Amino acid sequence: KEKAELEAFLAKLEERITNQESQISELLTELEHSKGVIKELNQNVADLKSSNQEKDNTIARQIVEANKAYFIVGTYNDLKEAGVVSKTGGFIGIGKTQSTAVNMPLDSFTEIDRTKVTTISVNLKKALVVSKHPEGSYELVPDENDESIIAYLRILNPTLFWQHTRYLVVSTK
Repeated sequence: KEKAELEAFLAKLEERITNQESQISELLTELEHSKGVIKELNQNVADLKSSNQEKDNTIARQIVEANKAYFIVGTYNDLKEAGVVSKTGGFIGIGKTQSTAVNMPLDSFTEIDRTKVTTISVNLKKALVVSKHPEGSYELVPDENDESIIAYLRILNPTLFWQHTRYLVVSTK
């Protein structure tokens, strides 16, 4: 009777071991599948990070490009020689006004970030803003020691100042 009980107990243990081995096998299969899914997800995350970095770089370049502005300061003769300004209008040479040329060469200009630069150094007499910028969006500030000299141009409202053109041309005498 004890032998039969022992054999029945062993049979139950063997059945239990077989069930557990089957469960272990299923869990190992599931674990391998999960490892594959995790690897795929990690690759997706890496791809997304790379894609986001590329987009961030593109956006940064576009912001820099969008905020580029150019300025030039010089005498009328220097600006005319550089192909930046010309005189138009008037009658028999009287009353002509300076205006910007149609195809201004950029190599004569200084490039700036229009969101960061609020002053442009002039340090010459009788400055005239030739390019089209709304009145009140800037001011010509005289030198503290000599009021006949314009020390710099101060941009008071950058959004308004740069709304018509990215080019600032200041002619001096």
